[in-house]
Amino acid sequence: YLLGLWGLPGPLVEAVAYHHDPSKSKCQTLTPLIIIHVANVFAHENEIQSTEYPFSGIDENYLKELGLLDRVPVWRNICQGNVSESD
Repeated sequence: YLLGLWGLPGPLVEAVAYHHDPSKSKCQTLTPLIIIHVANVFAHENEIQSTEYPFSGIDENYLKELGLLDRVPVWRNICQGNVSESD
């Protein structure tokens, strides 16, 4: 809400608001929301999980609906530096 009051663009506000549960969004394409959601999951995958703040992981159903689920391994490899520059 505050980001909206500050005049930040709607896609950015939505990315912050829904990055833990992107399926609550009405977006049907690759947007900052999806990028932030996936990046957030990648950032937390190797952390010890807290019971106070449970980790939900990738929203596979939503990404599958958008036709993006098959891109997750590619994105993960890029983030881990496992892809050559020609890929």
